[in-house]
Amino acid sequence: MASDKQVFKWLEKAKVDTRYPVNWPANVTKEEADKAKEAAQNIKVFVEKLLLS
Repeated sequence: MASDKQVFKWLEKAKVDTRYPVNWPANVTKEEADKAKEAAQNIKVFVEKLLLS
């Protein structure tokens, strides 16, 4: 399993292609999109726990 730092670094790389709409398709596979979604959901849960504690 990747460390938190590795996950954040990967998400940083992934967001540039998908955050800003362009006229050509982003070079992101379904597997990469699923991985990014799961990582983002894990971060959301972590932050929500911090805010509620």
